[in-house]
Amino acid sequence: MKVPLLLLSSSIIWAVFSLLHTVTAQGTDLGGGVVTRTDVEYLADLTLDVRDIEQSIGTGGTTALKIYLEGKNSEKQVGFLYKLSDLSTELANNPISQATPGYLFHLYGLAGRTTDLNELSGNGGYANNYVRSAIEKGSP
Repeated sequence: MKVPLLLLSSSIIWAVFSLLHTVTAQGTDLGGGVVTRTDVEYLADLTLDVRDIEQSIGTGGTTALKIYLEGKNSEKQVGFLYKLSDLSTELANNPISQATPGYLFHLYGLAGRTTDLNELSGNGGYANNYVRSAIEKGSP
């Protein structure tokens, strides 16, 4: 019995797409046809924290600051939340020799365009200070 070429082709295509689906299932579907190769869902979930912070600012409570400092939606490991504050404080706590070029660029400007390591290090907490101030003042 001969199998029609169309049926055979569709079977092969189905098998290939099934295999591709299995491979991409390990990644994170970010929507719009974008699927990462690795699981970055906990990083994508940080946007939910940003949303909740924006919605909580100006309500008169400390909810927004609590979400920034403690996290809410992004679970890096089971039982451990990834916090937005980690993004700003990790850079500030590392030695200046390990800073990324983008981070050094900001420190250079904040230090009055000096390359003095003490001056650069003195501004290391700028991101955390800026975000905390914005949340506390109630301006998203």
